[in-house]
Amino acid sequence: MEEQVRLSRDCDAVQIPAGHTVSLPKGTVAVITQSLGGTYTLQVPSLGGLYRVAGKDGDALGRTAASGQTPRLRAIGLDHPDFFACRQPLLALTLGGHEF
Repeated sequence: MEEQVRLSRDCDAVQIPAGHTVSLPKGTVAVITQSLGGTYTLQVPSLGGLYRVAGKDGDALGRTAASGQTPRLRAIGLDHPDFFACRQPLLALTLGGHEF
């Protein structure tokens, strides 16, 4: 998947692999090289590198902005805030009727 886009507004991005946060200006031409897990990887020829854009900024790329949870988590019911909080490790071990 490679699609050329022009940013419709300024948006934050993380430079790959350095990890520096930068602001990509409105009008920047980029190529979407990957869309995975709610984020986008862009190749930006004018800046000479790769950048990761969060799903919340997808609208700047002409995509729908992500809501924060990935679609996969919503699809299998893991988007409830208490889902992971209510999972407690099993502390008791029962062998032969005796609890350890």
